[in-house]
Amino acid sequence: MNELTSTQAYWLERYVPAHVRRYPFVLAKVSMSAAELDEKGQQYAVQFDAAARHFERPDGHPLLDDQGKPTSVLKNIQKVLMTLEQDQQRTERQVAQLDAAGLLVERSIQVNPAGNTANDSEDKSHQLSGLRVVSEKALARLDADTLVSLRDSGALALVYAHLVSLTNLQDGVIAKQLDSSGPPADIDELFGDDDFTFDFDG
Repeated sequence: MNELTSTQAYWLERYVPAHVRRYPFVLAKVSMSAAELDEKGQQYAVQFDAAARHFERPDGHPLLDDQGKPTSVLKNIQKVLMTLEQDQQRTERQVAQLDAAGLLVERSIQVNPAGNTANDSEDKSHQLSGLRVVSEKALARLDADTLVSLRDSGALALVYAHLVSLTNLQDGVIAKQLDSSGPPADIDELFGDDDFTFDFDG
């Protein structure tokens, strides 16, 4: 994303994540006692950013009718948010399974803002730490039973989607950081043992 002001930004990438596109709405868990959870199950509330520009359009659609009940627009928003919540929960279970299988390794990335060089008197770079990626070497060492378990839960499909998405690190300015002989064989080579550094074009 490129920063417009201290509070505004726009997205430049080819795919905009659903968790970004859902703005200005978000689903929040309703605080409940253990007894209520057992009886009703987890309840959710739709929250929104009242200051969002989405609500400034004069040709917008109402979210509530004259009786204060959800309109079809709000019901569709609720449906999308619930789908995202279910996807989030499923993803968390699958990531936990990948972690238990020893596939996740921690990596750090050093991000240099556009125009920032090693000769600058003021270092404006930022380190993104705590990132975890799938190790292709660890994946290749998995036994058959673990692979079947990951396949059956859908976690293996998540692994391959993740590995494909990592090719984005080889696009544009990031690709210039790679060896001229071609892209690395796997993500371990891309990140290496040390922090990976790249620059933003701006």
